[in-house]
Amino acid sequence: MKHPEVIKALNEKDKAIRLKDKEWQQKLTDKEKDINKANLFNKVKAKAVAEFENLKPILPENANKAQALKDVLLSDLVKFNYQEDGDGFIILKEDGTPLKNEHGYDVTFGDHVKTYAEKYFDFKTAEGRSSSGNNNGGNQGAKRVRVPKDKADYVKIMQDQTLTPQERVEIKNMAVKANIV
Repeated sequence: MKHPEVIKALNEKDKAIRLKDKEWQQKLTDKEKDINKANLFNKVKAKAVAEFENLKPILPENANKAQALKDVLLSDLVKFNYQEDGDGFIILKEDGTPLKNEHGYDVTFGDHVKTYAEKYFDFKTAEGRSSSGNNNGGNQGAKRVRVPKDKADYVKIMQDQTLTPQERVEIKNMAVKANIV
């Protein structure tokens, strides 16, 4: 046991054992991370489905098509990393920093789901409401909002001071679609 070759062989054996131990420890750590990520995404998936249902999407009549579209939505969401934060989740970019919106604020989970859901689904909107007390020209806005005939007509319509900002936006959008502006 004191021979230099035996000592050298024992040292090499110990190094090989330690190296194998580190390799297996790394594999175990990686597997634990994968399991934790899968468990976290199951939670994210459940919360995302709940958020999605709250948006009241208009789904296809065929249940298979509706489920396929939901699966596409969830596949978009799985591309992100998440961190649990109390009842909600923080959406992380690949570098581990929180995802920010165009104003520099953290994107909320609900907004994140809504952003991706809007790509594939339309949502139910409230029906117009009227009351007997609202008799001051309820259809007046419909007459004022129309597609302009040409640029001069567009300018004339837009000079109307009684237009609301929403009506102005509608008129501009229609003019842009008609290649007037």
